[in-house]
Amino acid sequence: MRVVILGAGITGLSLARRLLLSCDAPALRVTVLEKEAVPGGLCRTLDAGGFRFDQGPHNFHSRTPGFHDAMRELLGDRYRERSFTAQVVFRGRFIPYPMSGMDVLRSIPLTTSLACGASFLGSVLANRSTGGEESFEQFIVRRFGRKMYGIYFGPFTRKVWGVDGSDISADFGRERIGSYNLWDLFKRLFLGIRQKGRVTAENPFNEIRRFYPPSGCGELIDELLRRCSADPRFTLRTRSEATGLETDGGRVTAVRLGDDRLPGDRFVSTIPLPELGGFLGGPVGRLTYTSTAFLMLFLDRPRVLGPSPWVLFADPAVPFNRVSELGLICEEMNPPGKTCLIVEHTYPEWSETASVPDGDLFRRAVEGLSGYGLIAPGDVEDWTMIRRRGTHPLRRLGYAVERDALSARVAAVPNLETLGRQGTFAHMNMDTCFLAAEAAAVRLAAGIPRS
Repeated sequence: MRVVILGAGITGLSLARRLLLSCDAPALRVTVLEKEAVPGGLCRTLDAGGFRFDQGPHNFHSRTPGFHDAMRELLGDRYRERSFTAQVVFRGRFIPYPMSGMDVLRSIPLTTSLACGASFLGSVLANRSTGGEESFEQFIVRRFGRKMYGIYFGPFTRKVWGVDGSDISADFGRERIGSYNLWDLFKRLFLGIRQKGRVTAENPFNEIRRFYPPSGCGELIDELLRRCSADPRFTLRTRSEATGLETDGGRVTAVRLGDDRLPGDRFVSTIPLPELGGFLGGPVGRLTYTSTAFLMLFLDRPRVLGPSPWVLFADPAVPFNRVSELGLICEEMNPPGKTCLIVEHTYPEWSETASVPDGDLFRRAVEGLSGYGLIAPGDVEDWTMIRRRGTHPLRRLGYAVERDALSARVAAVPNLETLGRQGTFAHMNMDTCFLAAEAAAVRLAAGIPRS
């Protein structure tokens, strides 16, 4: 049985590792194709000038006990629990998250708070008899009021995703916020009433146990690859980008790699769903992903962000929307006395940011961080920029119909499956990708003959 996996990110390598463990058939062959020179995708840890840095923070968290057990088995005592909080910069102030009532009062004038409350009540009354929500804007206005949407949710959504909240599906809000609303926020901030129980979309403020290896999330990629490579039935082919699929009788027979081809019996894809759908023929719709420019600033100082390893910037005056300093929680990331800031710019490929030269984004970022008093220009010893396409699915209105149509096209091919964040066009954290890959591997192994 020849299994071909497209993509050597967290999903592809987790799938390969579990498949090799779950099937002892000597004839099994697992080949992972990766278009880049090294495996890992967004989850690999990079090195430059004595610094190690991740492409944004990838803290390990999950409500599934089996995930943590698997991580401990893979990483041992290097799977370490971390305790930290995040911050949000709103109206020029750094607000701890979760927020306190006084933090909000200091950032928003009392008249504005009262106006938000009145707007929320008006929204509740106005929407009693209306139908369901289609857009993220409608979702937020119903739960927080038009005023709160206008001063925070709307501008920040436009900044992060590059499109208005009226063009983003309400699914995004249901997933991130659930039934939580302004009344729940008021009860937490001013009455001290917190929702009990485990963390859910409807109960987002309970604490989550977070873990992070001391030298970056790439430790997991390295360990997965090490274990796969120890099995002679495994092959990793880098610089091997799939350019198409060959089919016969409704089944995939081989992956085209330019002028080359790789035959197989079962195929699992973690590449973008529209790309895979295009290989199978027919329209791919307008499903798109955002891209991210990761700017790494190497600083001649020991720390910048204080107790918070990452900060969200809602301020539309600065081009970046998140800054992280993983050296605050990962003790092996930086040389002694130095630190690295990871400055993220997210954007759709048609936006202005996609064509802004790296040097211009660097200068704007340094100016913005200096304006907040976080760094001085002279602190920056060096910098590098990494641009990654397809980092998050952009769930615009109508996306679900197009996604489901492509998924059905893939499902109609009996020996082809699609997995992962890009492969399913869904927001998936590392734990979700890992667990989905493990489950898929068990299914695959059950259908592989033992002789």
